[in-house]
Amino acid sequence: ILTKPEATTVIVLFVMYANLPVVAKSTFGVPDLLAAAFFLLLGIPLLHYLLIRRQPIIVNHVVVLMVAYLGVSLVSAVFSADVHESVDRLLTYVIEGLVLYVLIINTIRTPALLRQAIWAIILAGVLMGSISIYQEVTGAYDNDFGGMAIVEDAVMGTGQVDSFGNDIKRQRLSGPIGEKNRYAQVMVVLLPLTLFFV
Repeated sequence: ILTKPEATTVIVLFVMYANLPVVAKSTFGVPDLLAAAFFLLLGIPLLHYLLIRRQPIIVNHVVVLMVAYLGVSLVSAVFSADVHESVDRLLTYVIEGLVLYVLIINTIRTPALLRQAIWAIILAGVLMGSISIYQEVTGAYDNDFGGMAIVEDAVMGTGQVDSFGNDIKRQRLSGPIGEKNRYAQVMVVLLPLTLFFV
């Protein structure tokens, strides 16, 4: 981590995109705080850039807009009927939105590292997709593969019927995300990135 900050960035992005901290929390009992704070490992490469390489912190227009949105949300939370819930949502936005965004734009500083980061999330998608394909081909819907292949109770139609005229239904896979539509969104983002590299 200390000697190769670029590798730290790539590894953290792979682990986060594959949702491994949440899997570790739900399957192996990793404490909530540790799982939630995993992305803070990006702070080590950031400190390397700031303290050792003496590079400035990057603040772009998006950060300014995110801070402005935070200000508006704070004013809204003050006048909210349920201040506690508003504060919870604000904290989630600050941690999972603003802080994560600032860490990523400050740790991916070169085109080469950007390519490596994209490859890392593509490989995370390959990992998730391979397990889902294996699960679909073998019909192993009762096996969640250590939390990497969650199956919800929902089913979808295939447009086919069996010999008795009944619709053939398939399980909807949720990968390590645990929610079928969010899993699909996480995977579909990888298509243009992969096509770009091809």
